[in-house]
Amino acid sequence: MSVVVKIEDLFTGNGDVKELVALLEQGARINDTDREGYAALQVAAKKGRDDCVAFLLQEGADVNQRDSDGFSALHEAAFFGHDNIARILLHHGADKTFVNSPMESSEEDASVATPTSWRYCLHIAYYGTGFVGWQRQQQETKSSSGHDSVQEVVEAAVTETLGASKRVNVTGVSRTDAGTHALYQFGFIRLNSELHMTMDELKDRVNAKLENGRVVVLGVTVPTMGPSRIRSRYKKYIYYLQQGHRPDLELGKYSWFLGRRLDIQRIRDALKPFSQGLLKLKFEDMTTLRTIISTKVIVRRNVNFSLDPSVCGSGEVIDAADMYREPSNTTATEKHNLDDSKAVSIGEHKKRKVEQGQGGAPVHFVCIELVANGFLRHMVRRIIGTLRPIGEGTQPPSRMQQVLAEDYDRDCATED
Repeated sequence: MSVVVKIEDLFTGNGDVKELVALLEQGARINDTDREGYAALQVAAKKGRDDCVAFLLQEGADVNQRDSDGFSALHEAAFFGHDNIARILLHHGADKTFVNSPMESSEEDASVATPTSWRYCLHIAYYGTGFVGWQRQQQETKSSSGHDSVQEVVEAAVTETLGASKRVNVTGVSRTDAGTHALYQFGFIRLNSELHMTMDELKDRVNAKLENGRVVVLGVTVPTMGPSRIRSRYKKYIYYLQQGHRPDLELGKYSWFLGRRLDIQRIRDALKPFSQGLLKLKFEDMTTLRTIISTKVIVRRNVNFSLDPSVCGSGEVIDAADMYREPSNTTATEKHNLDDSKAVSIGEHKKRKVEQGQGGAPVHFVCIELVANGFLRHMVRRIIGTLRPIGEGTQPPSRMQQVLAEDYDRDCATED
């Protein structure tokens, strides 16, 4: 007896495709349906699961399979506004017509199943100093620089470039805090028509309208999937702690100077339970590390840390001279990654390799990288603030686990 693939029972976070693979390995038939005639492909299209749609089509799902009412996956995608999925289905030969329609080739049927908008992905980098963060804010929260947010600045440049009468929304996959720099942020725009210029031209024209040296669009692409803020596979923050006899003013823009020398091994010991998977942390376990905004905590997904030094570089010591030294095998596309920041939120990018300097330098840096599928507000800063006394020797490595304990007073969790 086959196992019915019920994609509606899967989580909305990570791991859906892996679970589909497991179900198929257990004998599930990809075109099986439920009592209403729904197959996995139709449910994936209805739920807006681009990754599952692509996987199911690759594995042989019937793109034109219909339910008891005559609706296909394409009709589900069009009805619920998942235009990117509709384009994917059309590319795989989806039929636009309704089986139960008296005029199967009518223009009305075709228009319902035809995408009505086009999505583009902007690859963005910025210095967060002077901004209140990524997200657009109310007028009264403007920063001293006169800008609400990075999002507002990018939206203004895109709107002017496209000559749109209304603001073109740029939806980021992550919302960074005030002062946080970004090496690689992703922002999506949705247009009512295709671009009247090439994507490279859009990038250049938007950059010409952005403030020089503060925000830059690295590239523009057409997304094959639809990652969003709550469906991101992972986000990475890089935090630099500056060590030495005196602070380096120039490098201080992107690091936190601590005059007291940190014990790297103690920091590693504090993070070891996370990196070795000894603690199975859920979203609610992290609430002691968030800034108190309200008494309500919405549990959306698990937060899975990857803090193993061998994987993500926690505790890596970098000489000041090596901050800008390019390894011999560095490619042109990796060079922008050498300009690291105090707390950097980035998307998919290759991890740069830093070579150890010779002779020692008066200033060096401790690099701590945090990887998760989501972060709470000020969460990274509170983690680093909690690690500081551990590294300085005034608190034991077990302090981090105490902070996450249910009976721990969140006000005791420090922040830089």
